[in-house]
Amino acid sequence: HVKDGLSAKPKEYKFVRVPNLTRAVAVRSNAFGAFMAVRKDSDVTREQILVEPPSLWANMFSLLSIREYGELDESERSEAPQLRFWRPASKGPSSAQIKRAVILHQDAETDILRLCRRFEPLAESQYDAWITSNVTEVRIPIHSFLFKARSRVMRAALAEFQEAYYFGIQDLMAIEYAIDGQIQIKFQGADFLTLANLVLYLYTDEIIDVWHFTSKALQSAARYRAVRTELMKIASHLELRHLEKAVRLMIDPVKSLCQDMEASILDSDLFSDADVVIELSDGAEQPAH
Repeated sequence: HVKDGLSAKPKEYKFVRVPNLTRAVAVRSNAFGAFMAVRKDSDVTREQILVEPPSLWANMFSLLSIREYGELDESERSEAPQLRFWRPASKGPSSAQIKRAVILHQDAETDILRLCRRFEPLAESQYDAWITSNVTEVRIPIHSFLFKARSRVMRAALAEFQEAYYFGIQDLMAIEYAIDGQIQIKFQGADFLTLANLVLYLYTDEIIDVWHFTSKALQSAARYRAVRTELMKIASHLELRHLEKAVRLMIDPVKSLCQDMEASILDSDLFSDADVVIELSDGAEQPAH
């Protein structure tokens, strides 16, 4: 037995240096070679590694058909200092300038009408549907895939429209072909401001909260309150829960565009009118917009 003890070899260890791994205070591994190191934090990871902010909202805003509405020229920037709150932080198109213009311009409805007519016919633009109402001539062009991504109800509605060429929800809306043969989503009794709010929310998660200005615009107070009611009704029926909550509580909406789009990917109705097919490996294909 003494001989056996003397012939036994001590355990052999193999040490490997891992590049860029410093300040390790504990290391654990398994028999398969996987390891984990617990590292004491340093200023390098906390302060010197920069993560870019999410760009989804900026990318979606660049697709908004009315994004250039209300852009200020230099003469307007030097006037009316009392309206400084409504001025965007930087020059160029922004949600803030759209809100400012819609609330302050008396002819906003006419301006938007004129602006949106530039996109007729839709076949020559990037948009494929209009949002409109039976009480206004304004038609705002949108990407239908984005409306479908935000609302489960609209996914099912537009999928059914593809087969039946009509879809309606009583006292709320109808999806149909207009006289010019273009797809339009027509809301019943919706004010122009309601439509503008809905479209802005779809692309930016922001709203034009006109109901906060009833005391400053007494002549429009009743209209502003009606817009709030209409928007809550539409949001409730279309299951736009974050929009409905924001309008009901009169607060800013939660940024939910990313979650809505992520959830919609799992619904086949999102791709019912896909116009692109992506070829993958092994002969697989994925429809896309």
